[in-house]
This record gives sequence, C-alpha cells and structure tokens, in this order.
Amino acid sequence: MREQIGNKGYAWVGLDVETPLAAPGGRFVCGNGEALPFGECTFEVVFCQQVLEHVRSPGSLLAEAHRVLQPGGILLGSSSYLEPEHDRACFFHASAHGIEHLLSVTSFADMEITAGIHGPVLVAYHFVGRLGAWLLAPAIRLVFELRCFAWMVWQTIRRGPNEESYRDYRLRKCMEMAGHLIWRACKED
Repeated sequence: MREQIGNKGYAWVGLDVETPLAAPGGRFVCGNGEALPFGECTFEVVFCQQVLEHVRSPGSLLAEAHRVLQPGGILLGSSSYLEPEHDRACFFHASAHGIEHLLSVTSFADMEITAGIHGPVLVAYHFVGRLGAWLLAPAIRLVFELRCFAWMVWQTIRRGPNEESYRDYRLRKCMEMAGHLIWRACKED
C-alpha cells in the first residue's frame, strides 16, 4: 500500500516499534503509537491497520491519532475481532460496539464501521493455511447465506413479514461474525 500511496504523489510516514524498514516513497520512524513522536495537527490522514489489538491501551493510541490529525482529518483503520490470537502481543479484540466506544471517547465523529473478512474464513486460515481457507471459504459463505435465508423463511412463517429485513439481518450477522472490522472516523473542524 505504501507504494501505491507514493505513486499517487502523496508523502507518507510509517511508524513501528521495531527498527524501521526501507521506505520507498516515504519514511519510517521508530516509535510507540501510544506516544506518537509528531506534533499536533501534523497529518491529514492517519491509517491504523491491524494495530489496536497489539497495544496495551488502544484508547491512548486513538487519542494520539486524534492529536496528530489536522481538523477535518480522517482516521482509517482495521482491527481484529473474531480472528484467533495470532501474536504473543495480542491484547484486545474489540467488537464494533467497542471500536465505536473507543472512537467516541477519543473525540472522533462521523464514524463508519463495517465487517471485513468473515470470521470463520479467518479462523480456517489460521488453522489450515491460505490454501485451505481459500478452498473452505465458499462452503463457509454458503452456510452463512443459507442460515440467513432460513432465518427469513422461519420469521415469515412464524410471524409474517418481519420488521427486520433480510438485508438488515444479514448485515447484523456479518458484523457479529466479522474476523476483523474496518473503520473510518473524522476529527471535527
């Protein structure tokens, strides 16, 4: 992704707790996300990919992201939810409600949270590898869709047309079964 950002003419700065990697099109800084080594209102966008579950205080990391964003800036991120523990430094796997809470208490607004990779597919990836997950994914998705369809049929037979549409139910179940969550929030002007 760094290469694509650089190819579009944008400058980027990466942060890692370990020795920074080579950084074509940008630069890497060694540091801690809970105490960012940048001044206030430095960046237009902060991108936080699969990091929250690896910090001891995700609220502190988000507060720091808010601090370094310019007014009107955007925070983009993703974080694990139902993904199995994948590192010794996994501390938090927040639900959509947890992410929303963390973003709101750190003064972010205009939040959107959506499901990323389907949880059972991600679990399969961790247990049977990439090829196994790729082979199992269609069956897992089919079972999920059949479950949603069965719910719609059952609700219609049992109560007649339900207030919660099939689409709403499916979206809710996708969030409940998400392997990871993708989110966006803004720092108000």
